[in-house]
Parts: sequence; structure tokens; C-alpha cells
Amino acid sequence: MMYCGVLWGLYQQGWAIKSDHEGFTFPFWLNGVQAHRYAKIHWPSYTPRKITPQDFQQSLLPTLSRLHVTPALFNSTGQKLRLSTQQMRHFFFQDNHWQTT
Repeated sequence: MMYCGVLWGLYQQGWAIKSDHEGFTFPFWLNGVQAHRYAKIHWPSYTPRKITPQDFQQSLLPTLSRLHVTPALFNSTGQKLRLSTQQMRHFFFQDNHWQTT
């Protein structure tokens, strides 16, 4: 699967955060369709929303760090890949990451 410069989270007056036996997780997806399918089943009052680099840097990163929430890439079957906020920044939000040269 190729990353195209857009991530998706679930939003309703704030970003969705999931808790489980491993702690708190911020779920995100590589496409809006998968986010919508997950929301429809698990969080019907939430809607998929693009995560812009500005959202990540100015809002999400400080909040996730302060609350010790781990970002996790969810796939269509509900499996997740937990990342640190630094890994999320590196893989998805570095300057010019998705621009071609």
C-alpha cells in the first residue's frame, strides 16, 4: 500500500482515542473508507476526518505526548500497528515526505 500524504482519524468534538489492556491508542487509517467502516461499527457518532500536518504538529502531537497516548495504524481487518509519536512524525509528517522530486 502506498502512502499518499493523507491520514484519517475519527472526530466528534475532538479526536477519537481508544483504550484497551495496553493503554490508550489514537487510531488512524491510510484512507477514509477504512476509517468510515470502522466508525460505522465501533463509533457511529464519529466521522472520518483528514489529519493534516498542521493538525498533527499543533494539536495531536502535543496532546498525544501529554496524555501518553500511542498512535496506531489500523487496517481494514481491525489489526493495528502501534507507533511512537516520533515514528508517526517520521513516516507520515516529515517535510516534503510525499512530494516527488
